[in-house]
Amino acid sequence: MRTLALVPGIALLLAGLALTGQLVAQSGETRGPAGRFAATITPVATFLTAVREERLLTLRALARPAENRAALTEQRTRLDLAFRELPADTLAEDPATATRTAVGKLRVLLDQLPAQRQAIDTAQQSAAQAYAFYNQIADTALTAQRGEPPDARFALSQSAALGIFFGAEHFARADALAAAAVGRGSLGGEDFRMFAGETGAYHAILDRGGLLVGDDGRRVVAVENALTSAGPGVTPKLPVPETEWREAAAGLLDRLTGKYLQQGGMAASSALDRGGNTLTGGLLGGAALVVFGLAVCLAGNRLANRLAARLSGLRDETLQVADRQLPELLGRVRTGEELDSGAEVYFADHGEDEIGQVADGFSEAQQSVIAAAVQEAKIRKGATAVFLSLAHRSQLLVHRQLKVLDQAERNQQDPGQLELLFQLDHLTTRSRRNAENLMVLGGSRPARQWRNPVRLDDAVRSAIAETEDYAKVGLTAVPDVYLDGSVVADLVHLLAELIDNASSFSEAGVEVRGNPVGRGLVLEIEDQGCGLDDDRRAELNALLHSPPDFSRMALSGEPRLGLFVVGTLAARHRIGVTLQESGYGGVRAIVLIRSELLSAEPVPDQADGDVPSPRPRRVATTLHMPPPKRVTPVREEGGWPAKAPYSL
Repeated sequence: MRTLALVPGIALLLAGLALTGQLVAQSGETRGPAGRFAATITPVATFLTAVREERLLTLRALARPAENRAALTEQRTRLDLAFRELPADTLAEDPATATRTAVGKLRVLLDQLPAQRQAIDTAQQSAAQAYAFYNQIADTALTAQRGEPPDARFALSQSAALGIFFGAEHFARADALAAAAVGRGSLGGEDFRMFAGETGAYHAILDRGGLLVGDDGRRVVAVENALTSAGPGVTPKLPVPETEWREAAAGLLDRLTGKYLQQGGMAASSALDRGGNTLTGGLLGGAALVVFGLAVCLAGNRLANRLAARLSGLRDETLQVADRQLPELLGRVRTGEELDSGAEVYFADHGEDEIGQVADGFSEAQQSVIAAAVQEAKIRKGATAVFLSLAHRSQLLVHRQLKVLDQAERNQQDPGQLELLFQLDHLTTRSRRNAENLMVLGGSRPARQWRNPVRLDDAVRSAIAETEDYAKVGLTAVPDVYLDGSVVADLVHLLAELIDNASSFSEAGVEVRGNPVGRGLVLEIEDQGCGLDDDRRAELNALLHSPPDFSRMALSGEPRLGLFVVGTLAARHRIGVTLQESGYGGVRAIVLIRSELLSAEPVPDQADGDVPSPRPRRVATTLHMPPPKRVTPVREEGGWPAKAPYSL
């Protein structure tokens, strides 16, 4: 509680420190880029001016090889000097990756410049190649100059300034193409396309700012219109003398560069001023928050001491109820004991403020939990009773139906009608197993029980008869032993579920065999299906060995409720059921029947009236499935399987 009371004061202290640090950092983020831009704007502008002039003189020299050589040599010297004075290291300090990449690329291009100049002088490079190379230098320098703006206001101001510079660059490119065209006599097809593109680009930028007004602008535009009207391959007629045109173009470029330096300087100066104001305000505001936070901490500490004792008492009472009283009461509810939740769970009076209201809320919540648990227990008990009642009724109806079918089979002599009765008998037997599944899931025992021992092979055959694809199942010899009557019904049900599951996943067939072992006997059910992966097999084995409560099983979404029934029946009689990998790639279910579940052979006068003697006409001639063709016809269109060979 003391910590909670001190949180506002500590939060104010931290907020003051965080605000101060943030504003100091923000000031640095603003002043750093603005300072770099202010320090590099003039050297970069000088460098780009030198690049433009050398590009212009290079194109004119290539157009008129006998002229302009001296001016080109001097301009190359000026460009080299401008590059040496270019603050590349300062530009590379910008955090933007694109800026650092552009600085590195610019150094590589300028390292290639001497070789490019040599190729130009020896006529090994065309005017178009030289034009593209100088354009690449200019584009890279402009990218390096842009950097990463610290805020939106600086970005807007810088963008306006750079827009002028970009417009000036497009104009310089169009001017270089025009000067080379006049030197050669006309614009070539590709040069005309580039000239039109550059002209449109700089007009789109500079016309909006009114930067082409004046005599220089009019002369430049007039020459531009003449070149455009003449078209590619046609010698234009200049509207002004070439010397006046060149002076006008140089003057326009100088004016645009000066405008860029003015706008860029204003943007950098404004950003630096904002950074200084941010730093001053951050220091003052942070100091005020720190002082106020200390005062809040002192007041909060006094309040915390008063509340801590009350909360400690409420905590002790709550833990006592949650750890001891409530679990004990819930256990009594599950056993069906009637409780008065208001008298059993209560809290002491803690006042009428928020702490007292919390204590009352705890009391009401725990009483609601107990009431809900009582109601849930009643509902589950009633639902289980209805569930089992329906299952019992279904089982009684199935028993009566089986008796009627058995009588009809014994009185019927027509093979076709007898076959139809066998099919109905088989479907009814499977319905009986489904009804018994409901009873097992409800925690009850099926009504079908045996008092006296039953032969193991009779029980296994009966289990096979209750499966849907019994014709796939082969039964090899099993030990000649008897099962205790109390386990027969559940074991038949257990085996039927395992065999049915195996046959549904195996097209090739299922084999059932039995062998005696030291602790009793083992029945193996082996299919040749697609098998299970190790993780899934481990999950199913855990389910078979320790089946959870059915409500948890239903909520888990597990689709194989038959295996849950198997696990429940196995746990009831301590029968071991384990799934292993089959040698055929499928699954082998191993059922361990303990010696205590076996019985001695009954004497003849002890025959169990509940176990009908095998009906010879329905028994297979060997221990292997499928039975003879007489009782296992091929499935016809719209038909049903034949009667199972045996049933208990």
